[in-house]
Amino acid sequence: MAKSKRIPFSERNGYVKPSNVFILKKVPVSVSNAICSALMRVVQKMEDDPFLILGKVKPSEELSQYIWSHFFNDNILSYDYESKHCWKRVAELMNSQNVEWHRKIDFIEFIIERLNTSNIRKMFVEELNDQFESLGFGYRIIENYVVDIVSENEILSIEEAIENSNDQVSHHMSNAMSLYSKRPDPDYANSIKEAISAVEAQLRIMTCANTFGDALSALQKTNMKIHPRLKEILDKLYAYTNQPDTGARHSLMNPDSEFIPGSEEALFVIVTCSAAVNFLRTKETGVNIQV
Repeated sequence: MAKSKRIPFSERNGYVKPSNVFILKKVPVSVSNAICSALMRVVQKMEDDPFLILGKVKPSEELSQYIWSHFFNDNILSYDYESKHCWKRVAELMNSQNVEWHRKIDFIEFIIERLNTSNIRKMFVEELNDQFESLGFGYRIIENYVVDIVSENEILSIEEAIENSNDQVSHHMSNAMSLYSKRPDPDYANSIKEAISAVEAQLRIMTCANTFGDALSALQKTNMKIHPRLKEILDKLYAYTNQPDTGARHSLMNPDSEFIPGSEEALFVIVTCSAAVNFLRTKETGVNIQV
């Protein structure tokens, strides 16, 4: 009788796939709409400003003309001087399925570079970064450039930790992703707790120890070759999650703490813990526990 195919834990339990949490190399409609909305708020802000010089066009009109002639590379003589056609064309660009995703990213950087008023640029960038985070877009604007905050390899590492681990480990990693991506209020502190719990579960499975620290010590009694500095990294990562000013594994002692984790800290810990789980699981092959 043929052996039935094993259904991964994440599929059996309906957990969110990391590749669906972190959007890379595409600009979905939700992100396109956010970009257009942020741009229109910038335009409205410009409209509210007085003319820079008598007889000159408004800054918002100047921006639309610049987009027309320098981004779309169209003849300025075909510009309608009401700018509506330009903004409509921008919306078509951002929502078109036939436009490469990176062309849309180019447009964001093009606009940022052109916004030569610092407060206008800051408003645009801050709104986009807030929207990108809330929508799970795997990019942020840093120093006026769009950069990726997570790589495809890191996403694959998280998926591997969920798909190929023991059910207990998978459960914690899946919960970490669910809490990180919970909308509209992501729970970064508890996503960190679940991620480090996945590492603890993997260590306890390997050593039959009861605690994270005991499990690390028990690795010394195996024939597993792990450099002491790598064990120290795991120990210090666990110690970070236990700090009273993070609210990860214990109640937050100070609600005004400057170290309350945000998306950046949570992502770092999740990626690091997934790599640790995968590393320990693959090193486990052929290990003999000496008790």
